[in-house]
Amino acid sequence: MTRKLQSDIAEFEAYKTKEQLNMNQLREKEIKKTSQQKQNTGRRAKSVSKRTKDELTIFRESNAKLKEELDIRENQLQITLENTKKQLNEAVTRKSSLEQLINILRTQLNKVKAENQEMKKTRDTKNISEKLWNDIMNNIDKKTNKKQEDKVKEDLSEFEDVGNEYECSNIAKENYDLILPDKYHNKNIMVVSQKVFDDGKITRQYSNDKIEITFTNGVRKETFPDSYTVIYFTNKDIKQINPNGKVVYYFAEAGTTQTTFSSGLQVSKFKSGQIEKHYPDGVKEISFPDGTLKRISAGGGEEIKFTDGTIQRVERNGLRIIEYPNGDKERFLPDGILIKKVPGGKGKNGITQIDTN
Repeated sequence: MTRKLQSDIAEFEAYKTKEQLNMNQLREKEIKKTSQQKQNTGRRAKSVSKRTKDELTIFRESNAKLKEELDIRENQLQITLENTKKQLNEAVTRKSSLEQLINILRTQLNKVKAENQEMKKTRDTKNISEKLWNDIMNNIDKKTNKKQEDKVKEDLSEFEDVGNEYECSNIAKENYDLILPDKYHNKNIMVVSQKVFDDGKITRQYSNDKIEITFTNGVRKETFPDSYTVIYFTNKDIKQINPNGKVVYYFAEAGTTQTTFSSGLQVSKFKSGQIEKHYPDGVKEISFPDGTLKRISAGGGEEIKFTDGTIQRVERNGLRIIEYPNGDKERFLPDGILIKKVPGGKGKNGITQIDTN
């Protein structure tokens, strides 16, 4: 688009130069003709007829009219040139904004892909059939070293019921869209004063004390006495600043809303319905469109709640716990040993050990 605008400007400049050259040639021709007529008139000054005077008057009027038309065309061409330059500047600004937005979305897309891969691994683990579990347990060496079993139970007791530390909040039901309150955005108001500056900027004051500034680049800013502010950009993005310090930015092309609270909490809501929360202490929460919830603590703990009720927790010390809706629990210790604990107690002390190494 930038190249097309530059090409249009170049064509316009060439056309303008050609028109000016034609007009100059016409003027010289008419001036020469007028000079010759004046010389002839001087020779026949005593015998100038009324018809010659009328022709001279008509020529002068035609010449004046021609000059007026030329001035009008020059003004029109100048206005067209200024509008074309303005469109070029807006296109350059829009290109820069889009490049920044693409970089942000690319980074977020990579994060989502990595998280989806991790959740897929978890689902694959969960889908292991009960028959496979029974086959594995039936093949376990019954002569397991007692010392190793005691160590497993000791590790298990150390990590028992620590998973509740990372509980996901229900962020899917919260509203993080851009909302323009009727209190401020009332259309039934009147302009009480207006000022136009030399650079083209316009300021207006309304009957509700709203101050509106329209900048030369097309950006419009509205400010209210309580410091509530809304900025409308030419690419249809909107930035809202609330009196309580909350800032909302709406990316129109991507359909993404980013909200920053005075506490430091930052929330991003994407067009797909995914919501991400970033807390000042480093905690991160994600709500996926399918209802899956994920929470990552600043210390490295992680919890994922799936829509079927399955919960996976990863603790700081490396223990990974998967809880199924039927009450079964799978624990993966940091040393690679998989522990399955069945409610009601099957096996010695209700614990079955599987060495996956």
